[in-house]
Amino acid sequence: MKKLFTLLVLSLTILAFKSESQTTACNAAFDFTISGLSVKFTPSVATDPVIYHHYWKFGDGTVSSDVSPVHVYASGGTYTVKHIIYRRQNSATALCVDSVKKR
Repeated sequence: MKKLFTLLVLSLTILAFKSESQTTACNAAFDFTISGLSVKFTPSVATDPVIYHHYWKFGDGTVSSDVSPVHVYASGGTYTVKHIIYRRQNSATALCVDSVKKR
């Protein structure tokens, strides 16, 4: 009986977590504009930086946690940029995470 109760509680917890994660959306899509070696990155979700956290990997070994960074590359070329976004309700709970790579 104790195992059945534990299984029931665990199942309800999982269902509650899935329900909450489905109602909160992260979108790591982004656009960029190039001017010489300088590139400005603009995320699709750029709202409240206390709730949405951005992490950028520029493909040249550098990173940023700015919402909409401007990055200056040392030389021209093709770089794969990864944008990771997550949304949290408080310091302990990540509600959603998404990432996108563009070349």
